[in-house]
Order: sequence, then C-alpha cells, then structure tokens
Amino acid sequence: MKMTRLEIATIGKNTPRRLRAFNPLLRKKVFDCPECGKDKAFIDLEIWDKDTVEDILNGIILCKECYEKQTKDNL
Repeated sequence: MKMTRLEIATIGKNTPRRLRAFNPLLRKKVFDCPECGKDKAFIDLEIWDKDTVEDILNGIILCKECYEKQTKDNL
C-alpha cells in the first residue's frame, strides 16, 4: 500500500522526535526542500513543534542542511 505525502507528514508529526529515525516510512524521499530543491525525507526536514502538517505539504519547511546554512549566514 502506497502512503500519501499527507499520511507520511501526519505520521511524522505524531511520532515523538526520538522515535522518528526508527520508522522506515519517514525515510522515504517524498518532500522537496524549498531552498535547495532536493528530494528529502520527513526526517531530513528541520521540523519544529510549531510547524504544521500543512507547512510540510506546502513546502515551507527547509531541510536540515539549508536551515543550518541559513542560521550560520544570519549570525
């Protein structure tokens, strides 16, 4: 059974952060980073508690690499 991006994002948001790496579903590259444009998995995104499933689906969330680069550039 193929999972949709909505289902993956919802599962990811509802999974405790410390357990996300153990779910193979969250390792599927189905999201795009809005900054670098590369295919990313849920666990590759820099997701905070305030971020919503809609933010993830709408491509608002950066990947961890781009987030770190942007953070360093703003220091």
